[in-house]
This record gives sequence, C-alpha cells and structure tokens, in this order.
Amino acid sequence: MALTFLFLTLFVLFAGAAAISESHTIRFDNQCGKGTPQLIIGGRVVSNGSDYTSQGPASSGIAYLQTGSCLFNGENCAIVEFTLGNPTCAGCGSSTDISLIAPHQLNVPTGFSYFNGCDGVGATCTTPECNAAFFNPNDNQVQVACQSNNVGLLISFCPNGEATPSSPSSSPTYRQRRCQLRAAQLQVLASKSLFLSDHRSSSLRLP
Repeated sequence: MALTFLFLTLFVLFAGAAAISESHTIRFDNQCGKGTPQLIIGGRVVSNGSDYTSQGPASSGIAYLQTGSCLFNGENCAIVEFTLGNPTCAGCGSSTDISLIAPHQLNVPTGFSYFNGCDGVGATCTTPECNAAFFNPNDNQVQVACQSNNVGLLISFCPNGEATPSSPSSSPTYRQRRCQLRAAQLQVLASKSLFLSDHRSSSLRLP
C-alpha cells in the first residue's frame, strides 16, 4: 500500500515537472526602422519587442508591428497568428500563419520562422497579394506546422530592410489565376446550358 502511494506520488511529480518544463520563446527582428512590435496572448500585451518565453503552451497568440494605424487586435495591419505547443498526437503541435483577412492588410513586409526545431521553416509576405497569407477563413493551406517540442518562433518585420510592401507583380497571382480559371469554367457551363436549352427548343418545334 505504501509503495503504491509512493509510486503514484512520484508519477504525479514527474508528470507535473514534464508539463512545467515545456516552454516556447517568441523573438522579434524589426528591420523597418520604425514601429513597435506587439505580442498579444490571452487578450493582453506580453511584449513590445523583447523576447517572451511561455511557461507551457503559448496558445492563440497574435503579433504585429504597430506603425500607428493598427488597432488592438491588429486591424488595419498584417498579423502573425500562432499556437505553440508540444505535440501530444500526430498533427497536434505548433501552427503559425500570416493573416490578411479584412480588415487586416499588409502595412510592412511580415514573416516568421521556427527555431529550436523545424529551423527556418516559415513564411513571408512582401506584397499585398501574398500567396502565403490567409485572405479568407478557408485558406488553411497557408498554415505552417511544426511537430517539435519547445519550438521557438522568430517574427520578422521588413526582413530585407525594406519598410514598404512591394507593389503587386503585373503577372497574375495564384489567387487571381484560380479566380480566372473558375470564371472560365462557369462560362463553359453557361455555354453548355444554353446549347442544351436551344437543342430542346428545336426538338419541340419538330413536326
């Protein structure tokens, strides 16, 4: 009985120590020459540019560069959204993305990358029509996952030293090409529908 109690006590202590040992560091690299990084977790600002280390998972956080026009949740600016956590199952680890869902928009080039695991894996947006960002809630393919324990996140603003987002390329973006393809498909369907309608009308007029 005493041994069982001792084993249970040790198990609880070790489990608690393992949970407490989880931590994630979020770091900023602002090369814009202006603005103040904002890191918000749990509805409160936890950093204005200095390193922040969580004790346990860092869930549902956002970050952006306050350039004067950003509201508290980053409205009017690009935001990096993230949840950092040690994986407890396949696909249950960390996930990060850039959001340009209205009213968010690219105020400065913004990017992120993991470190201390999944090193260098991330995404960057330098144009307002960046293919690596969310523009609607269904753009799940832009999420960048990491399945490493205690992974850190580097959030970069103006990673190339250019404070102004690049102008969109004159060539169509993936999003534009997708819309063009969908429009062409709808046009084909409309033509087929018109043809079938005319064919039926002609058949009805036959003696």
